[in-house]
Amino acid sequence: MFASSKPLLAARWLDDVIAWAALLTRRDAWVLAAGSMGLIVLLDWATGPDLSLNGFYVLAICFAAWSLRVIGGLVIGSIFGLSTVLLNGFGDGFAPHAEGLAAGVALWNLLMRGFWVAVITMLVAGFRRSYEAQRHRARTDDLTGALTKHAFRDHLDRSVTAGARRGFSLVMIYSDLDGFKAVNDRYGHGAGDEVLVAFADAAARAIRSRDVLARMGGDEFVMLLTVETADAGFVAAERVHRTVGTALARLPYPVTSSMGAIIVERLRQTDQATLIEMADSLMYEVKSAGKNALRIAYVDRLPSHIVPVAEAA
Repeated sequence: MFASSKPLLAARWLDDVIAWAALLTRRDAWVLAAGSMGLIVLLDWATGPDLSLNGFYVLAICFAAWSLRVIGGLVIGSIFGLSTVLLNGFGDGFAPHAEGLAAGVALWNLLMRGFWVAVITMLVAGFRRSYEAQRHRARTDDLTGALTKHAFRDHLDRSVTAGARRGFSLVMIYSDLDGFKAVNDRYGHGAGDEVLVAFADAAARAIRSRDVLARMGGDEFVMLLTVETADAGFVAAERVHRTVGTALARLPYPVTSSMGAIIVERLRQTDQATLIEMADSLMYEVKSAGKNALRIAYVDRLPSHIVPVAEAA
């Protein structure tokens, strides 16, 4: 039992390391890649040419190619090539340094060193592209391009943590399509898909690239926006509802949108477990009050405020 769990733990640890490296900012990745290469070069100098440290160099190159793609891998690989030539000479790169090599042999060995650096970089960068593609498919709804429910919860956790640290506010908008089931029943699922895509496209246009749109299931969507102030969050929520309402009105189907939005100014770690439920509850209040409207609540500040669609248009 314990023996079989060790490979699973090791694989999980490796997955965590791979995911961590993929999420690094370019600045942090460059610092780590250059710093690790510097330490390896220093260790190589201290141990002398008879002890090969090529395995550590390969790890540094792989890390750079993974986190910084091709350019990063080639830059760090070039540092490796120059450093090993200066420290260990023109041997084959894996054996101790070689003395008295002919110029042609030395040049060949140097070219081979650059060749396998390029091959490693291309392979690792290619794996990164495949990893990102699979990760995108796993985290994205095929029809609308919005995030999945699970991916959104992960993003929410990070956003709450970042917001609490940096002092910005969050706006969460929960939306449900009014009359969507009737469209499916009367016009077919193709029409329903058309409505979902139109909604998602309009919502994506109404938010910024750093904001997030997710499909929670069926015809329910949620948006997460970062704003400097709570008043800016109020304006952003109105803009989203107005843009979506205009797009839905152009469709040949009787579909509208009910939205509940919460604006959180004082983010706390405990908030993230209840934010979705609060926004969802506001949305259902709108549906109970007549649908096709937006209700906004300032968490920990003001009671909820309803904005009829005529005012939000």
